[in-house]
Amino acid sequence: MLTPKMTEEIIDFVKEMPRTIQEISRLLNVNWRTANNYVRWIEMHQGTISMRTFRGGTRGALKIVYYRTCESGGEPLKKLLYDRILTGKQIDDFDFFDIYQSVDKNKRKVYVDSSKYPNVSSRQGFLDYISSCKENLFVFSGNVSWINLKEKKSRRMDSVIRRLLNKEVNLKVIARIDITSIKNIEHLLVLDDERELIKVRHSTQPLRGFIQDDTSMRFKSEISQLKTREAKKDLSIFYQINDRDWVNWMTGIFWNMFSTGMPYKDRLIALEEVRKNI
Repeated sequence: MLTPKMTEEIIDFVKEMPRTIQEISRLLNVNWRTANNYVRWIEMHQGTISMRTFRGGTRGALKIVYYRTCESGGEPLKKLLYDRILTGKQIDDFDFFDIYQSVDKNKRKVYVDSSKYPNVSSRQGFLDYISSCKENLFVFSGNVSWINLKEKKSRRMDSVIRRLLNKEVNLKVIARIDITSIKNIEHLLVLDDERELIKVRHSTQPLRGFIQDDTSMRFKSEISQLKTREAKKDLSIFYQINDRDWVNWMTGIFWNMFSTGMPYKDRLIALEEVRKNI
């Protein structure tokens, strides 16, 4: 059984330098399968370490575990973007195109949608994209209104999320937890059916998007007629990135925000104390 002490030992061990699963198994005196499970648990629930498989599918497959940092990756551009994201509060404070333009052309896609909320066009394949998640779905949100999205008349986001939870996909969300978002968050949490697969924490930040497993992410920017005279209609621009290095960097930012965010139930108690005095 993984204990807090063992978790700390693994993190400290990996922080020194990247380690193989075999090295971690020797450190803990457990077999490699147990060490692998321990690493996966820490990766999924704390985000401080990550695992990458090299030569996958061969007899010489090698699993490397490394300490996840999110600050800059040693690159001035990422440091600049990191600082802008962490100081932003509203969706207009950061344009995800600034990341998209820096990604290899073969590892990025863009979709433009003019559908009115809560509808999304089937052309962009957004619900298919979310449905393909296998293990972890990390969400940067504002008021969690995405749970109400619909594709045509038959497909709904809440049904997609329910199917992911039935496959035991972990869903972690950072959102603005206030009176305006409680209804949407409760709509989301009721899908969990007390399985503890959904975790929601408070954070006011400028990103709106999803990270799927450790391979892909899709984020949204908005163009509004009210704010931009040149726009003939309201548009949502969806940027999809399938570059592992950028996905890992963004996942690090997510864990930074999630680890310092107030859990939903705790913040709800404090909000209720305020509401009673209004």
